[in-house]
This record gives sequence, C-alpha cells and structure tokens, in this order.
Amino acid sequence: MLEIQLINPTTCSVNFTSRNECNSTTTTTSNSTFETISFQLFALNQNIWKIKLTDQQNPTLRLPSFAIDNELELEQDALALEIIPTTETSTIIENKNVIIENNNPLTVTNKKIEYLIQTVAPNLSITFLQLIFIKNDKLLKEEKDSFSLSINIIQKSTLKIITKNISFTNCKENEFQYLSTVLQKNTDENNIEQVIDYVTKLNENCKEIFKTTISFDKLNVSENFNENLEEKFKVYGLGEKSGKLNKNGKFYTMWNYDNFAYHCDSDPLYQSQPLIYCINQNVTTVNTSNSDNQQKEMIGYGIFIDSVTKQDWNLQNKNNCNISIERNGDLSIYFFFEENKIINLLQNITKLSGTSQLPPLYTLGFQQSRYSYYPESKVREISNGFIQNDIPCDVFYLDIDYMKDFKCFTFNENYFPNVEKLTCDLLQKNRQRIVCIIDPGISVDDDYHNNNQIDKKDGYDVYHEGEEINVWCELNGKKFIDTVWPERAVFPDYFNLNVRKWWGRYYSKLLNVGVQGFWNDMNEPATFTQHYAKTFNPRVLHKVRDINNKELLIEHRYLHNAYGQMMAKASQEGLDQLLQSSNNNTNQNKKKIRTFLLSRSGYIGIQKYAYTWTGDNTSNFEHLAMSIPMLLNMTLCGQQIIGADVGGFINDCNEELYTRWIALGAFCYPFFRSHTMTGTIEQNCWSFGEKCLQNCREFIKLRYQLIPYIYTHIYRACNDHIPFLRPLWMDFTNDINCFKEEWENTQYLFGPNLLIAPILEKNKEKRQVYLPKFKQTVNVNGNNKQVGDNKEEEEVEGYWIDFFNKEKKYLGGQVIEFNNVTLDRIIILVKSNSIIPIRKESKQSVYDNLQVPIEYKVFTTVNKKMTFEGEDNVLYLDDGLTLDFKEKNDFGFYQLKWNGEFVEKKLLRGSGYKEVLTVEEINENYFDIKNSDSSCNLM
Repeated sequence: MLEIQLINPTTCSVNFTSRNECNSTTTTTSNSTFETISFQLFALNQNIWKIKLTDQQNPTLRLPSFAIDNELELEQDALALEIIPTTETSTIIENKNVIIENNNPLTVTNKKIEYLIQTVAPNLSITFLQLIFIKNDKLLKEEKDSFSLSINIIQKSTLKIITKNISFTNCKENEFQYLSTVLQKNTDENNIEQVIDYVTKLNENCKEIFKTTISFDKLNVSENFNENLEEKFKVYGLGEKSGKLNKNGKFYTMWNYDNFAYHCDSDPLYQSQPLIYCINQNVTTVNTSNSDNQQKEMIGYGIFIDSVTKQDWNLQNKNNCNISIERNGDLSIYFFFEENKIINLLQNITKLSGTSQLPPLYTLGFQQSRYSYYPESKVREISNGFIQNDIPCDVFYLDIDYMKDFKCFTFNENYFPNVEKLTCDLLQKNRQRIVCIIDPGISVDDDYHNNNQIDKKDGYDVYHEGEEINVWCELNGKKFIDTVWPERAVFPDYFNLNVRKWWGRYYSKLLNVGVQGFWNDMNEPATFTQHYAKTFNPRVLHKVRDINNKELLIEHRYLHNAYGQMMAKASQEGLDQLLQSSNNNTNQNKKKIRTFLLSRSGYIGIQKYAYTWTGDNTSNFEHLAMSIPMLLNMTLCGQQIIGADVGGFINDCNEELYTRWIALGAFCYPFFRSHTMTGTIEQNCWSFGEKCLQNCREFIKLRYQLIPYIYTHIYRACNDHIPFLRPLWMDFTNDINCFKEEWENTQYLFGPNLLIAPILEKNKEKRQVYLPKFKQTVNVNGNNKQVGDNKEEEEVEGYWIDFFNKEKKYLGGQVIEFNNVTLDRIIILVKSNSIIPIRKESKQSVYDNLQVPIEYKVFTTVNKKMTFEGEDNVLYLDDGLTLDFKEKNDFGFYQLKWNGEFVEKKLLRGSGYKEVLTVEEINENYFDIKNSDSSCNLM
C-alpha cells in the first residue's frame, strides 16, 4: 500500500506499508513484521519543515507540545504545497527548475517510486523534499506491496542534498528489558542488585513499549566528506550535556535525572533538550556575506524531536545518526535550514519555542548561596560580610533548611523567628533580595489523617488542601508516595491546569514576608529511592488534556521530561498573577513586578518560565572548564539566563580555583551565583585570604560596571532572538579556525563585542588565544573627504583590542600567546569599532549603580576621517524591575554612533529612558525607602 495526497492545501499526507526490520527481542507474530507508517508534512515557513508521525498503537492520541505553545496555529498557517511525481531515470533538475517527464499521478519504474514535495510558490522556501519509496516483496496474506522510505531534503539554489536518507522504523520492546537498561544505567553501583531484583519481580506484569527510530546520514557523506568525516561533521546542541561542545561521536539519553557529582562523561543530566545543529564545516568557508547574488551552499541544519518521553541519540556511527524515541501519541520532528548565518538557525527554533522573559536587573548581579544558611544569625553574618568587604551582591539564597520539617512554603520559626524583619533588613540595609528554594515533594501530614477535623492553622495547609481537592499524582488508584527530603512525600500533578492554579497561589505565603525570588529544585522529578533510578514509578498517572481538550490519564514514563517544566510553568503563572495583578495591593498605583524563577530541570522552551543552571557540579578545574561548552549548548537550545555554581557545589574549593571561577562567572555566566553544599568549607570571597578577596572584589565590580552592556544584549536575546552567550563560530562562521576544538571549548563571545579567554587549568598563568578573522565597514566622514573621493564606505580589517589597554591591538586571524595572566587578571578582548556602555564605578547593587553616569568606551583602529555605528553598538535602558517597558512603552533602545569625535545616541525604540537616577529615586523605587520611613512595603 502506498498513498500520498494533499488533504488540504498546506498538508501532505503519506501512508505506506513497510516491513518491520528492527532488532527486537520481543516475540511477535508473523503479521507484525509489516506495518502501516503514516505521517504528515508541513512547510511552516521558508526555513522549517515539519514531519508529524502518527502513533500506530493509538492513532487518535495527540498531546499538546510542551515546547511550542502555538503548534496548531503553525500548522494551519503553513505554506501551500504541491506534489510532483518523477521517475527513477528522469532528470529532475535542469537549469535549477524541476522537470517532470510525465504527469501521471503515480509513476512506478521497476521498484522505485519518487515524489517531490515543494511549496506552491517556490520562492517561499529554500528547500524541497524528495520522497523515494523502494518497493519490497508483497505481503503474502494481503497481497499488498510494501515499501521502504528514504527522504532527502534538497537546497533549491544549489540542488545539493542537505539532509539525506531520513527514514523511520517502528519497534516493540518488552518493558522488562526497558526498565533493566534504564535503571541499571542510572543507578548507583551500590544499589544495582536491589534494582535488578526489583525489576525482576515486575516482569510478570510487564507490557510492550512502542518505539520509533529515526535515522539520517551525517550530511551528504558521499559527496562532501571522503576524508576526515568526524573532524568535518559537527553536531552542536542537546542543551545541558557534559563534555565538549561538539557532540558528534557520542551517545546521549534524554531522561531528566538527578545526577549528583556528575563528570565529563556522565549522562543523562537534569534537563533534556532534544535539538541538534549539524554544521557542514567545509561549506562555512565558502559562503561570504559580501555578495547578495552569490549562490550560497547550505551551512547546516537543525533537528528537533518534540517528545518528552525517553530518547536515545546515537551519534557514534561514522555515516549516520539514529534517534530512538519511546512513543505515546503523535511524534513531531522539525527540520531547520539556513543559507546565510548560523545564528538564524537558533532564531528559527526560539521563534517557535519562545524566548526568556526580560529578567529584573538584579538577576544579573552577584548572588550568594549555600546548602544551607541558617539560623538567622548566620544569614545576617554572611550578608553583612558583603557590606564589610565592599563586595556588590544583589541576591541571597535560603536552601532547604529554612523550612519547618522540609515543608514547602513554611519557615522554621526556631531558626527564623521574624522573617519579615530579616528580608526587610537585607533589602534596605544590605541591598539584597531573598530567594527561597521550593521542591515538588510535599510532606505528608499524618496528623491530618489521624484527626480529620484538625485546625489548618495547627497543621500543614498545603497538604490539607491538596488532599481535599485531589491534586496529587496517583498510582494504582491511590496517591503516589515516595521519599525525598520529607520521608513520606506526595507530588502535585502539574500537568493538570487546576493543580497549576492551586500551586501558584501558595507563593503568596512567601511573597507576603518579603521573599522576592524562587528556586524550583528536585523537579526532574527526583526521589531518594533506588527502585526507579531516583524518580517516579513509570506507571504513575498524570491528568493531561489532549489537543481537543479531552482529559486523559497518561503514564509518567511518557511525560517524564516535562514534569519540571510544568512545575516551572505553574510557579511562573502563579507568581505573575501575584506580582502583576492590579489587585495585589490596596495601592492601585503599585507597579507590576517581573518574576524571578530558577529551575533545575526543564525541556525545550523552559526559558519561557525560568532561568536554569548546570546542577550539582564539583569544585575542580575540570568542571570550571566544562561549564563553558555546557552553557554554550544550552544557549543553542534557546536558554539565555543560565549559569553554573561558581566555586563548585561538591567538595572544598581553594583560593586559586575560586578566584579563577569568579573571573569566569563574572564574564561568562548571565546567572552569576556562588553555591556550595553542606559539609564543605565556607565559600565566600573572603574565605580564602586577602588576595582572593581583593581579586574577587575587582572582578565582581567590573561585572557591575558592565551591566549596561550586559543588560542591553540580554534585552536583544529576549526581544530579538539574538543570543547573548555564544560560540565564536556563530559570529565568525567563515573562519574555519573558530570550529577547532581547542578554541570552541575554551573561549567565547560575551555579547557580540567581547571575546573572553579565561585561564582554565591549575597553576597556569598563560594561554594561547585565537582571534577570529573578519572585516568591517566604516563610513567616510564627509567633512574630511579628499577632493574627487566619492566613497561613502570603506572596508577595513578587523582587530581585537585589549579591554584594559587600548594600545594593544591584534589583527584578526592569528593565535596570540598571553603571558603573566595572574590571579588578578582575565583576558578580555574587544572587537574593533565597538562602543561599550559602562558605569563609571560600581556600587553595592545593580540599582545603586543607576546613580552613576554611563561612559561610552570606544575601541577602534580608524582615524577621525572615519565614523561607525553597527547593529551591535546599542544601548537599552528601562527601570529594570517592572513591566512598564512592555505595558507603557517606558524604555529606550538607542543606536550608538562614533562620529569621529564623540558618541552620538539615537532613539530607535520606546519613549526614551534616563541614564541616571537620584539616590532618593533609587531608594523609593527599588528598596521601599521613602524619606525617613524605613518600613518595607513587601507586596
């Protein structure tokens, strides 16, 4: 059987019978060796194709995407398609146009049937699809033909195959085999026998798991890569994965997992981001940006498998990639293409999955955390230490021990007898905002069951109300109970809209006492039992609504990777309602405040709800260095406000490591937090001696001075889909050296203008730095033109200029060795013809900095006859706290231009915003201090 048709102008439907040739240990009947494979094709825009595979086990089941909010609208607004049949021997391309030898609706030549799928208006897409069906033996009983399918995606302008031999195979696997593999891989070796024994007991009730494997060639191997395939074929992305930036040659599993003390080869980790970018390194050196008419080869493509079930990505094979996905419902696969800039590939996915909300300005300041700071006297001691040692700090964290008996939304009154006074003092005196941790595990209150009439004031109201309205995940008809921080805990079912609304309201309990930010932890979900590799029983049930709003019960194994994301969504929606509702205070003029939310776990699109970090890292130079490629790959998957625990979470830090890590964090991590675990030595700037204190102070203060630059380009990341932290090759695609392992893993761009090259090894004070080669266009100043010179612009060679010494200028395209990079130094190089907005000095907080004027540091190699501006020489200003920038147009986005003598500022967007505030305005707007009144208005 083979059917291919347009079911509407924008949707191509394909159905065919295929021989199942997968290697499965499951015993099957003879009929199960053949199956019907069905899928639909969409051209969402000129750069994106979507393939939607139907689940043969449950063809009517379609769950909403947990990454893309407007999935159905995108399909409805897709481009109109046409189907073009061709023959095996026909020349399908001539003079760059498709030639059709005959117009038969179906042409069969021996064993090959071929179709082209393209947009009706060819100029609306840069690619078209080639579907090749190979006819197999007939199915004996039904006397029907069966086929194997291969899909090629072809670039229109060059007629070269970009993505080759895409194919699909469906398999069945016994649940026992599945559990054994997953649990043994993700279980501590000390508990492995217990786990195997437990799985063996389950074998009697095991069922079959339906899986789909997607395969495709590593670019056009036969044509492009006769030699050094692994060196030339680059795979980037997959988000939070340990190891190096290029993921080619490795095997990865998508299964959110609490991987304590992970190392460079550990997998999986806390997040799952099933998105890769495949870059043709040979092509990047061919394309240039100088000629609009030049025929450009495709520089690469992206693939996103939109499924929150377990996925295995095998990138180890030399010639192809294989991705195995556990199935339950439709499976959507997105292919992204770009001819010009790699950055556009990233923009294509973030336009679908969403961007980060513009964070409050204090998010970009320094943040101090420990598991845990308690009692109150310890919190005050460490908080005061930043004032006493003249170190800027904006955020102070309270980890799990602030709670009463690990009960979320409570305070231990023995440790914190007056929370409201503590938060007020830290805010007004020390300029620090409190962030509290919140986990999904809710402590079971046994007193509630022993006395059902218990007064809620005397019990745990979160659990009581949850019991009354049935918000918990269930197993075998009862609420699911497991061990996490509470010995017996239940877990909200965040997939249920009503549960999300219920959960979000509880944040008011902490907001009302002055807590201003929140940290969702343990939401992979993680538990302390070993039966299921520290997570839920796979048969726990969740209530989920399908695309038709029908409520279904779906097993946890099919939703696992979205649990943390849905917790973050519930938290963010609740906080938005509490912080931004006009009814949140009797004062109707109360400003709507932006939300601060951090999440350890997530999926594609987590940036819409929360910031993230790389989890429980270790205090060593390996983790210091590894944080760079980890964060770069997270950026490539759409996340912007990201970081790693400065100093390392596990084990003791030391003076050298902490100083180097503060330097890296200050000029690499948008989310800049020092964090360590219980039992380790104190990990503060003043914990490792006077020299460490002095060096850390200078690095942090320079970070604070650079906040205007950082905030400007974070705004662009949130608003214009232009990433803040990025690999060198994203901006310098044509420079093949930027793809070399020694450079792409150890240096990066901090915004578009700053190249950072940190020291990443112990006892090292020198390193080599590669400076990307580039050219720039400058304007010829009309007042200084020579007679007869009609040139308006001139192209000049690009240089890199030392941030700390403008006299040191280096031509791009060379390796420079930097010596004497002592603990008080870091290598920062500025792209020539850059204008960096910077505060003249640093104060105690990012908001106190607003009283300091901005100066514009100009880094250039041109003379006064030249002027320049450029899309990256910009400045963004707003109040840094409220939604007035969005709701009242109260912001200013400015173009900065060097006119040969000074910097000009031109408003491009918004109504404009002043650069400097008075001390009185800062105290009133950001610290709730008005005249002599020092009381806190906490909501």
